[in-house]
Amino acid sequence: MANAKGQRPTATELTSHYALRVAYDANGNTEYIGKAAINSADSSAVWQLQKFTYDANGNITSILWPGDESFTYIWDDRASLAWA
Repeated sequence: MANAKGQRPTATELTSHYALRVAYDANGNTEYIGKAAINSADSSAVWQLQKFTYDANGNITSILWPGDESFTYIWDDRASLAWA
C-alpha cells in the first residue's frame, strides 16, 4: 500500500479516514482497538476490531481478531466476542 506520494503511509494516513476507539485493561495496557467510518455509532455493526494480549512483563504477545478483519462488528460488544 502506498500514499499519494508513492511512499509507505504513515500511521496518521492509515487512520485519518476512520473513527478510532481504544479500550484499556486494568493495567493501563491497550486491550481493544476499533476503527470505523467517522461518525459511526458504537452500537452499529460497522467496526473493525482487534484485541491485544500481554505477558507478565507487559509485552504484547498476540493481536487477535473476532473472526476476520471485516468492518462488521459492534464496538459495544467487544468484550463478549470470541477472539482468535
